[in-house]
Amino acid sequence: MEKEPQHQPGNLFKRKIMAGLAKTEFIVALAAIIVSILTLFVYIYQARIMQEQQHASVWPYIEWDMTISSKDGFYISVVNKGVGPAIIRSTTLKLDGVSVESPLTYLEKTIGKLDSVALFSAMIDKRVIAAGETLELFHVYSDIRHLLPSDLYRRTSYEICYCSIYGDCWTSQGFNVVKSRCD
Repeated sequence: MEKEPQHQPGNLFKRKIMAGLAKTEFIVALAAIIVSILTLFVYIYQARIMQEQQHASVWPYIEWDMTISSKDGFYISVVNKGVGPAIIRSTTLKLDGVSVESPLTYLEKTIGKLDSVALFSAMIDKRVIAAGETLELFHVYSDIRHLLPSDLYRRTSYEICYCSIYGDCWTSQGFNVVKSRCD
């Protein structure tokens, strides 16, 4: 009978080399898998950062303010100080914590009869305000400071719920803007 080839000294050497190569190939394959998984995580992280940058590049920022002066009259203005358009979903104008149905009703409750004043009024609801654009909810062009209560700014609240083009939404309460849902 012949001897089996594995017991020959040359074959044993070849088997050890082959075992070493198999071990090396396994280590290289494992390293390639680990590098691939790490690359996947880097791409996912990079995609998330790019998405955040994309959302920030169209971020609207709505503020409203009240002006009472002898020169400019009395008005509430809404300005988009952000870098993208603001889609206005809803607004709520309140006087003493009670909602008023329109700017004209608000003016009647603060000034009284509106017979002899030059007046402009607009609705802000369901509009799109471009970046840098200012809209006026109303504007009384006459000097009516003597007709207005001295604490009118404190008694007035105006909530504006608006969204970006990506559906991110906020509520503005003057200079205070908070992330919210516009339902």
